[in-house]
Amino acid sequence: MKKLFTSLVAVFCAMAGMAQTLTFSHDGVAIENGSTFYSHDVDDFFETMDITKFVPKIYLSSDVAAKVCVSVVSLDKVKIQMCAFGGCIWTGNENNFKAQRDVDWTAGENVDLQLDWNAGMLQGAIATARAEISAWYEGQEANKVSFTLVMTNDPALSVQQTKGKSESISVQGNVLSYAFADHTAHTLSVYTTNGAKVMSFALAGQEGTLALDELSAGLYVYQVEGKAKMNGKFIIK
Repeated sequence: MKKLFTSLVAVFCAMAGMAQTLTFSHDGVAIENGSTFYSHDVDDFFETMDITKFVPKIYLSSDVAAKVCVSVVSLDKVKIQMCAFGGCIWTGNENNFKAQRDVDWTAGENVDLQLDWNAGMLQGAIATARAEISAWYEGQEANKVSFTLVMTNDPALSVQQTKGKSESISVQGNVLSYAFADHTAHTLSVYTTNGAKVMSFALAGQEGTLALDELSAGLYVYQVEGKAKMNGKFIIK
């Protein structure tokens, strides 16, 4: 019985290890499991026709050969296509806005999921769509890796790049929120697009908020110095 228990533990450990070999990436940089990734990638050809088509270059790789399930769920109930693996499928009402493919994966293969969302003729309007992108080995959905993909042309949403749950900077209205992995002190500086520094704060604690009421309407650049180094942009309206 002891031998059988030991064997079962070994099998379960091997399965858990296998689940960690699935990795999403963008431009060669891994996307952290559970994070939110903001993409502003659009198709230049469609842009010439005044059509905004978002084409985030999201890749998936696996270190082992296995049956892999890849899922795209539209969180805003829009039509998002996944055209990898031999043809396009899309999120739609008939399948609860979920598109899924089960693929025989080759070890070491790194595949562009060929995702896209056609937002149409926006005529200067802002468009944003969110999707949950997930992958797991067949029979191991409980160990899936996933992240939230945000496709947008809103510059105010570029303040968070590939950040996990533990480290982030975001701006809503005139309030900036921050969160770090630990209590290490950080300094946040705010600049105009011309490079003039307009604010500097010492960020105490692991998370908190700052009021940006003193800033006039416009586009700003921020920079965080400390254990976590981040930079980005936000808009005050």
